Amino acid sequence: MFSIKEGTCIGKNCFIVIRTRGTESINEEKNWLYDHAQYVLAPSRYEGFGLPVFEAFVAGKPLFGTDIPVYLEFLKHEENAMISKTGNAQELAQNIKILDNNPALAKQLVSAGYKTAEKFSDKVMIDKFVKVIEALVNET
Repeated sequence: MFSIKEGTCIGKNCFIVIRTRGTESINEEKNWLYDHAQYVLAPSRYEGFGLPVFEAFVAGKPLFGTDIPVYLEFLKHEENAMISKTGNAQELAQNIKILDNNPALAKQLVSAGYKTAEKFSDKVMIDKFVKVIEALVNET
C-alpha cells in the first residue's frame, strides 16, 4: 500500500509525496498515481537515468524536471518538459503557474514527451546495445 507522507499546495495545485511499502501492488499503485496526476514533478538533484521521467511521458502527463545533467540529455525546456534550476522551488512554482495558464503548452509537452519516450523504447535501446557489442567484437 502507499501512504501520504506530506502535502502542500501552490495556488490550486496540491502536491503529495508518496512512499510505497511492500512490492505486491506497487505497479498498480504507481499506475493509479500517474492516472490521477495532473502533472508529474521530478525535482531531482541526482538521477542515474530518470525512469520516472519516461513513466510520465508514457502516462501522457506534463513533466517538471530540474537541470541535472542526465535530464538535460533528453529534456528541453518548454519542448517536452518544464525545467527549473535544481533546488529552486520558486522557479518550479513559476513553471507550474505557466503551465496552468497555458493548456496548449501542456498538450505540446505531452506530445513531445511521447516522441522522446519512443527514442528510448526497449527495442531501440536493445538495438543500440547490440550494435555496441557487435562493434566491440569486430574490433578484436
